[in-house]
Amino acid sequence: MSIYFDSFEAELKDSSDLEANIFHKAKKEFIDFANHILNACQMAPVEEEKYELDGVLCGCFQKDEMYSLADVLEQYLDAENGDDE
Repeated sequence: MSIYFDSFEAELKDSSDLEANIFHKAKKEFIDFANHILNACQMAPVEEEKYELDGVLCGCFQKDEMYSLADVLEQYLDAENGDDE
């Protein structure tokens, strides 16, 4: 496990855009993990554009920061209900 994290850390240090790299890596790891679980349950893989919940979950990963699921769901439900706050 240490070798994995060491190589991950080296990969990040070599990157010219550290924040973008972390964003993409985190989102990819989330999708890979989710697909592994979905596959075990014989369900379709994550598809942001096709499945609404997949899009909401992947919406937690932003380039500037990571939003909590509660924050993303609140924004989603406000948009569904027509709240403009």
